[in-house]
Amino acid sequence: MIKIEKLTKIFYKNSKEIYALKDIDLLINSGEFISIMGSSGSGKTTLLFSIAGLIKPASGSIHIDDTPIFNITRRERARLRALKIGFVFQLFYLVPYLTAMENVLLPFLAKKNDPDAINKARRALERVGLQSRLDHKPEELSVGERQRVGIARALVTGPRIILADEPTGNLDTENTAIVLKYLKEINQEGVTVVLTTHGPQVSQQVSRQVKLENGTIV
Repeated sequence: MIKIEKLTKIFYKNSKEIYALKDIDLLINSGEFISIMGSSGSGKTTLLFSIAGLIKPASGSIHIDDTPIFNITRRERARLRALKIGFVFQLFYLVPYLTAMENVLLPFLAKKNDPDAINKARRALERVGLQSRLDHKPEELSVGERQRVGIARALVTGPRIILADEPTGNLDTENTAIVLKYLKEINQEGVTVVLTTHGPQVSQQVSRQVKLENGTIV
């Protein structure tokens, strides 16, 4: 469960306060598939990164299960992310000189001494239909395949929450459908999936939509 209460985030530009988020209240139940929809600048990415504990709010709180994530140390937040959260990025952020397999293995750097890491990485790539691309580098993969590597990397440690920031933003219609299919399958196994999007066609595929405008839920 993700519980957000009175969350406010303020940025400053030329000494002027800009509210990226203002008094956000949101409860995301375990196992939900939810989209946070809004135009550019609406605050959706700030909200997603706040849930991950990567952006600290000016006020308010976020609980993941029973843990108040901004009342613990930075190291404890990093450990919580490693144990419970997988992240999918719009721009993939794959290491260009590593193979698909090596990119998916990267999360295990934070979880040392896992003797089954290679098998888990292989299964994660097989899960998203990339069993024939294990040794390919990002430049040898299509855009859609790169995003599927990103999903496999998010899945590999068995997180209970997937946070996906505009995961279909750079994809065509066919690859958008493929990525949403895999996210749905993951959700059907009990994993909570929270994605951001600016497109209503993506939001129509989820179980619940939340719309942000100017940092507030509407």
